[in-house]
Amino acid sequence: MEKKLAEKYTADLGKPAEAKCEGVAIVFGKQVTAEHKTPFRIKADVPGYRKGKEVSFFASFCPFCGKPAHAAEAVDDTPPDFHPV
Repeated sequence: MEKKLAEKYTADLGKPAEAKCEGVAIVFGKQVTAEHKTPFRIKADVPGYRKGKEVSFFASFCPFCGKPAHAAEAVDDTPPDFHPV
């Protein structure tokens, strides 16, 4: 992925660019959902990129099973009726 980002930003900026992955975050919510965020630092000899600019991506698939990720649907947190016997 670093190589592809470096190629993309080199083409976009017109100067050689470098891309470094700075980590991966996987967030599990209250529901069984996951967000997979990967931040990259892009550096190039152009204004705004000389010290590096962070660019983050969110995966559109589950990193574990490969299924497409879907937006979480609203969940009714109301407890079910409880009738003691």
